[in-house]
Amino acid sequence: MKTGKRRPEWFLYPGWIVLSTLGIPLTWFTSLAIISQAERIVGDTIVVAGRTRITEDFLIGYLFFPLLGLLTGFLQYLLLRRYLPRMGWWVAATTLGWPLGIAVLYFGYTIWPVDLSTGSMWGIALVLVSAGTAMGFTQWLILRRRLPHAGWWILASALGWSLVSPITGQVFTTMLQLLTLGVVPAVVTGVALWWLLARLPQHEMATSQ
Repeated sequence: MKTGKRRPEWFLYPGWIVLSTLGIPLTWFTSLAIISQAERIVGDTIVVAGRTRITEDFLIGYLFFPLLGLLTGFLQYLLLRRYLPRMGWWVAATTLGWPLGIAVLYFGYTIWPVDLSTGSMWGIALVLVSAGTAMGFTQWLILRRRLPHAGWWILASALGWSLVSPITGQVFTTMLQLLTLGVVPAVVTGVALWWLLARLPQHEMATSQ
């Protein structure tokens, strides 16, 4: 197992929460900026498989979740690289988590059909839990050689995202709800990060100059 680079300072954990939460509005505005440029080319509507769709509604799902993983993973990486070695793959792992979780969910849908529409409580909850679990797994692949007991990270990620829907409700239409979408899992995983780093033997945490 690769050891830590330096002893964590106190601001690592509030910084983790702030940067993880900040990924939500950054992703939202980035997605809207990209869609705005796309609408200038294709217009407000687009024909897909013979059906006319609203361009923004059609593109937002394909853009938002991959961008969320990419931007959030990058912001988290800026913190983690100071304390754990060789964390560059963290960005790719976080980016992969969302599409992997959704793919697993839709594969399970073929076995156990559930209403996955946008307004469905079950649909939103299952998407978040599935994505949170998948993201925890892909991130665990990076953490398992760097932190003891890293398997708990998968549970923390799944728990954090599973709490979003009961706290915020079924829709995410306001900026406050979008921020809550980010802050709830950020707090839970922030606690898990503190616990995992605290398990490192002190002699393995080399203090950098």
